[in-house]
Amino acid sequence: MEQNIINQIAKISVQNIENINLIEKYLSESEKLGTPVTLFNWECPPRFIDKTDPNNPFVSFNVNLSELELGKKIDTFTEVPRVVKNNSDEVKILKYLLSLCNNIKFVKLIADTNVIFLYPESKAILGEELITTKIAEFKNLIIKNTTSYPVKTEVFLFWKLLKKYNLESIYIEAFNFAYNKLKSNNQKLIYKSIIKKQIKRTKNHIGIDNPEWSKEISLRTIASYGAEGIVFNDLSKNKELKNCIWMNIEEVDKRTIEITNFLRKFYKLESLPMIFPNIKGIENKANKIPG
Repeated sequence: MEQNIINQIAKISVQNIENINLIEKYLSESEKLGTPVTLFNWECPPRFIDKTDPNNPFVSFNVNLSELELGKKIDTFTEVPRVVKNNSDEVKILKYLLSLCNNIKFVKLIADTNVIFLYPESKAILGEELITTKIAEFKNLIIKNTTSYPVKTEVFLFWKLLKKYNLESIYIEAFNFAYNKLKSNNQKLIYKSIIKKQIKRTKNHIGIDNPEWSKEISLRTIASYGAEGIVFNDLSKNKELKNCIWMNIEEVDKRTIEITNFLRKFYKLESLPMIFPNIKGIENKANKIPG
């Protein structure tokens, strides 16, 4: 049963499934114990580079969410919420996965940690009150746009979830360890080619051209992914993310897999379970079924 589900997911995936053994265990528990399998993915608070002061550009989260919800971007690099941009795709993917396993739930994690660990200067410039208000508005936007999803869907602020289970210190320790190591040219945590790919993504995805700033944000980003990988070891044992699997449909490249798992490898932990369902694969599969 579990192997058949894995095979069906593999057929519509754009990458090899990560940690098949653990996913099989989760599926088995779901069948025998009635424990839901938790699928999750991420939503990042929208941001843009504020160049009001050309000598002091910074990443701002003071975004008009009403316009973003309509798909209107501030600039080339504005990230439209995935729940808006990919809504119909996520619904179709969840319906397909539900047809394979009838006891799943879905969680949207809001990466409020970005403000704290990637862009700490933004909070200092904008103020905590504005940041808190914008992230709360963003959470409400995500909740509103998941009401039509075919499975039980919950939305959590990631940092708040870590605080609930006293995991902030583990995240901070993992982040600082990785970040400080990555700053060294002699670091052995991750291939230099991965760092170069992350710097390229930082330029193309966020619009940071300054080489020093781009590298700094890239190292912080890699460290944050690594810290996330570590805390999921504990989060996957708690009710909100019990038996969790990253339903990754947005960052399906090898770089993302590497930066998520490099600290887990360092501490000899299994890789984070991930699946990479592709909407075209599902649609092609549906078209082959006789009508």
